[in-house]
Amino acid sequence: MIVFNKVKYFDFVIIGSGPGGLTTALLLAKNFYRVALVEKYYLGGTCLNVGCIPSKYLLNLTQIYKLIRSLRKKDVFIFSKLKLNIEKINLLKNNFINKIRVGIRNTLLANSIYIIKNKFNAEVCCIKNISYLLTIKDHLNNNMFLKTKNLVYSSGSKSSNKTLVNLNRKFFISNSSKFFNLKYTLKHICILGGGVIGLELAIYLQGIGSQVTLLEYSTRIIPN
Repeated sequence: MIVFNKVKYFDFVIIGSGPGGLTTALLLAKNFYRVALVEKYYLGGTCLNVGCIPSKYLLNLTQIYKLIRSLRKKDVFIFSKLKLNIEKINLLKNNFINKIRVGIRNTLLANSIYIIKNKFNAEVCCIKNISYLLTIKDHLNNNMFLKTKNLVYSSGSKSSNKTLVNLNRKFFISNSSKFFNLKYTLKHICILGGGVIGLELAIYLQGIGSQVTLLEYSTRIIPN
């Protein structure tokens, strides 16, 4: 028998803290609803942590790098060697993202939104078709129960890892999320997928000197 000694009641429970989840949570909180926000990984979701924000940060860096190379050729900058420090780039990128995360957290707390970090999948059951009971794990790995009449899913999507024949896994980066933590430059890379993130990564890598091949299943890049 389960004893529900840690049941917390909310008007709305939102799963996922990406742009959709954050906007919904803040809008509801400003209208005086009691809101809980459940996040499996990091506040900000895919967009902030392993998507559009880090990719655009790197794109901006590429433009600066290209400008310095161009001015160096015109003797505006005079130095013998121009080399990128990938580890330093990652450190600066991660610090930039972390500052945004802190800002998001402070904004949520200022609006009395209950933040729950849950690295496991939440279990959901419906009670008499009028409310939901979510079972999640707290920071001590104990069960916590959230009860609400309104459940909002804003969990986003994840990369699709297609099965590739005769693939040498030693040189395989399984998805764009893992790419953002690389500690070395790449001489050659093949990117599967010509969507926004794939295209931005291709432009960044080409800009810092990698030879890039971009493969897209559709008849054109950025198909959607």
